[in-house]
Amino acid sequence: MEVIQDGSLRLAPVDDALAEDIFRDLRCSRVLGPYRGLQAADTATEALSRLSLWIHHFSLIREVDINPIVLGDHGEQGVAVDARVLLETPNHEDPLL
Repeated sequence: MEVIQDGSLRLAPVDDALAEDIFRDLRCSRVLGPYRGLQAADTATEALSRLSLWIHHFSLIREVDINPIVLGDHGEQGVAVDARVLLETPNHEDPLL
């Protein structure tokens, strides 16, 4: 929500309850739903918690920028329209790499 200077930061991993808190912290949270019975807020919460697990399990991920995520009106999966993932330079001394 860079355009409207609205955001909330947490360290990964984020579970569904914490993801809901993140969305509630946003000033624009009322437009995220649920609105008229739409499930977009639930879809956004699930997408955020899944993304945070992905980041948590892949330690080379330094930063993820997704903008926008298009959410379905009735709980369908979201689609990332554009994404940028910055990776750390691998440490070749690490025996797991």
